[in-house]
Amino acid sequence: LWSLASRGSPQAPGLVLGLMPGGACRGVAFRLPAPLAIDELHLLWRREMVVGSYRPVWVRVRAGERALTALAFAVRRDHPQYAALSMDEQADTIAHACGAFGSSCEYLTKTRSALAEHGIVDAYLERLAADVATRQR
Repeated sequence: LWSLASRGSPQAPGLVLGLMPGGACRGVAFRLPAPLAIDELHLLWRREMVVGSYRPVWVRVRAGERALTALAFAVRRDHPQYAALSMDEQADTIAHACGAFGSSCEYLTKTRSALAEHGIVDAYLERLAADVATRQR
């Protein structure tokens, strides 16, 4: 998704990652303690739904042998901030964009690190990071 403030600007948009509808992925699910769930959900909703670029969806997830239902936010392809870009265009943008919360590159790096802490290495993100690093040299 195009980021016009947090990881880029209106003059030089950045990119943030999003889940595409359909398919499957490996990731991390967070369980919210019941006494905090409503307040945390309000915060999450304000952060993720502020510009309407995501569609909240209930998804089935596996946690070991357990099947659970979780809330996920899938990218809306009909939203103006949906970025249908080639890998080269993504890498060019991420290599140079910066916004109020930092650079798109920093966002990508932190995402990869957070996944790696849970034993998840995503081939797409690895290739993207390598392409970004090449552009920053």
